[in-house]
Amino acid sequence: MRIAGVVLAGGRSSRMGFDKAFATLRGEPLLARAVRRLQVQVEAVAVNSNADHDRFLALGLPILPDTVPDHPGPLAGILASLEWASSRADAVVTVAVDTPFFPDDLIAKLAEDGVDQAAVAATNRLHPTFALWPTYVRERLPCFLREDEKRRVTGFLDLIGFRTVTWPAVPNDPFFNINTPDDLRAAEAMA
Repeated sequence: MRIAGVVLAGGRSSRMGFDKAFATLRGEPLLARAVRRLQVQVEAVAVNSNADHDRFLALGLPILPDTVPDHPGPLAGILASLEWASSRADAVVTVAVDTPFFPDDLIAKLAEDGVDQAAVAATNRLHPTFALWPTYVRERLPCFLREDEKRRVTGFLDLIGFRTVTWPAVPNDPFFNINTPDDLRAAEAMA
C-alpha cells in the first residue's frame, strides 16, 4: 500500500484573525508541526493552501491550491489532495493544520484494514478531515461538489461509504483543534 499525506491548510482562519498555519505552539508553526508529524507516517507529503506560495517555500514540499473556485471548503482541499496523490499512491490521508496533537499512529490505524475504503478518525465524534481516501474516489468528488449545495465532508463520506477508526479522548482529545486565540492558549497548556 502506498499512502501519501496532505496537510489541509486552505481555510480562511477567520476566527483566529490571521493565518493559523503560521500560529506557533511551543515556538513551532502549526504547519511545520503537522508536516513533521505526518512525514514519519507516509511516503510523500504535500500542503493544500490557497495562500501566497512564497510563504511555504522553506518547507520544500508541493503546495496544492484548490482546483475549484470560490473556496468551497475542505472538500476542495481533499480533491486537490486526491488529484496530486493519484499518480503516486493508492490512498491519501488528510490532516488539518490546526490540530497539533493528532496521533502518531494515525495512518497505521486508518490503513489497518487496507486502503480500498475510506476510513475516518473519531473520538467521541467523527473528525472527517482526518481520513484515509482511496485515490479512486477522486472521480466522484467533482460531481458531488457541483451538485451538493452544502458541500459537507460527511455528506461525501456517506456517499462513498467509510469505516470509523476510534481513538480515546482522554486525557485530551488528540483531535483538539485550534480556531481562536483562546484555543491556542489551551493548546499551549496541553503541550
